[in-house]
Amino acid sequence: MTTLFSVLLALALAFGGVGATAHAAQDSLPTDPLYPVKLFLEDARLALTTDPQAELDLLVFFASQRAAEMAALAGKGQPVPSQVALRLREHLQLALARAAELDTATHIIACCGCT
Repeated sequence: MTTLFSVLLALALAFGGVGATAHAAQDSLPTDPLYPVKLFLEDARLALTTDPQAELDLLVFFASQRAAEMAALAGKGQPVPSQVALRLREHLQLALARAAELDTATHIIACCGCT
């Protein structure tokens, strides 16, 4: 019985630690050690999103996160790493592409009367 309890306790600590790390990473800046965790989680969320509108919403949210990070670093007098600006540009480009796809799909549905 103690072996089962030990295994369950170890699993709870392991997964609880991952969740705590993920939560702590959400507010990290590019200069923080947890920033790669934040980016990994964002990429995972985006990869698991199948709804085009939800994907667009995530891309816009992530772009706003990059802009806020850049502003926070600038406010601290710290340089903005080039990969942050590059990631912002990528999110904006993908968001514009998804928005155009959604607009085209909406236009086609409205024109042909499909539902």
